[in-house]
Amino acid sequence: MIFMEKSSDFSLFYNACKIPDVRLRWFDELPSTNRTARELAAAGAPAGTLVMAGRQTAGRGRLGRSFFSPDATGLYMSLLLRPALRPETLSLVSPLAAVAVAAALEKNGARGVGIKWVNDLLIDGRKICGILCESELGADGKMPS
Repeated sequence: MIFMEKSSDFSLFYNACKIPDVRLRWFDELPSTNRTARELAAAGAPAGTLVMAGRQTAGRGRLGRSFFSPDATGLYMSLLLRPALRPETLSLVSPLAAVAVAAALEKNGARGVGIKWVNDLLIDGRKICGILCESELGADGKMPS
């Protein structure tokens, strides 16, 4: 079971990342949902834009590793956030996302959910989810609005 106290850091993160509406963009195939989300962000897409694909041809994981994402075997998605966070707090996004996903899975009946390396979720020792968080800062070191 995942337990998380509502600390001030978590509350700050939660409030900064509230998403009013989710706008789904579905693609049968993409090189990478993260790449497409970055392109949409640069074009002004709002927070809450969810990019999903049936398969990825150039998916990647941590440290630029390739991520195998064949057709009809997983959920491949990237969610665009525009959090009102200071750059030095961005490192909290990945572990807090992992805790949130694990808690949601457990709330919906999954048992034995664990977190490995802050960005992989496991059930009974098998990877079921990988989280890759990326950010882009302006020349001033701040997040673009």
